[in-house]
Amino acid sequence: MKFNLAHLSPRTSLFALSLILVGACNQTPTEVTSLPRALGEVEAVRVNMESLQPLDPATDGTYVLWGLGERNQSGRLGAFFIDPTTGAVVDESGAPIDTFTTEELALRTLQGILVTIEANPDSATPTGMQIISGTFIDRVAELTVPVSSGITSASGTLRVFTPTDGPGTNETSGVWMVDAAGEPSLNMPDTTAALEFELFIEVAGRNINVGRFDVVNNRDNFCRFCADFEEFAQPERPGDDLLVNPPDGLVFPIDLSGATVRISLEGRANDFVQQSQLVVLEAVLPSGLVGGEIVGFTNLAASFPSGQAVLY
Repeated sequence: MKFNLAHLSPRTSLFALSLILVGACNQTPTEVTSLPRALGEVEAVRVNMESLQPLDPATDGTYVLWGLGERNQSGRLGAFFIDPTTGAVVDESGAPIDTFTTEELALRTLQGILVTIEANPDSATPTGMQIISGTFIDRVAELTVPVSSGITSASGTLRVFTPTDGPGTNETSGVWMVDAAGEPSLNMPDTTAALEFELFIEVAGRNINVGRFDVVNNRDNFCRFCADFEEFAQPERPGDDLLVNPPDGLVFPIDLSGATVRISLEGRANDFVQQSQLVVLEAVLPSGLVGGEIVGFTNLAASFPSGQAVLY
């Protein structure tokens, strides 16, 4: 269709020209602007993280950042490390980094971000311990430990005694999460599909794991250092007596005076050599134990790692 404006008056010509321009402006977005730009291009993910502890890849694994898409899709954004002096996020050579990208899925489709600790630093899927994660809202994801916010209110006490070898024997060589009446003494939120609680006792220069548990009103999954609990039943609560089967370099029974007891969150699918950095509760036993002492825990969850991711 052709328009001849020569025979029209100036006013009429201007009106006709405006109709043509309005028609052009009413084209669909894909005709005027490319589809990716119309939806909002995303070039990369920028992250900052706080309070992540440095890892020894040989014993602790390696941090890996993942983008999470729809339908449980995941895309590897890259491995990273923590500078032991500054706490900064760095690459393998020690150079600071804060920007990540991937070709495994479209960045503009990302729904969330996940940081795992992988035993295999080249892992193609997130199978390691989940350490922090977050969901994008308006292109920003606040990263926190994937557990109930009630973790910061966890509390409780422990009792020093050794029930599995009978009363009045080696009473300073065991700790159990019970009160004086044998009732549960911990107040902790539910665990998750990714994380569960684990009890550690640090004594004589060793940090000994003594069992994992999900709920405070049932025993943990070990009593490997207990004595003959068929004769003297162990409490139906987390804890252990350090009486038999000592690790190399230790002698049981052992006086736990001055020992440190910690309850941490650990990955269900991974059991690294060291206790994780997600220590929820800590108790330092007094010197001169005689047995029967009730000792309170301090909540350390306020020091959990956190961070932020931004799509840009």
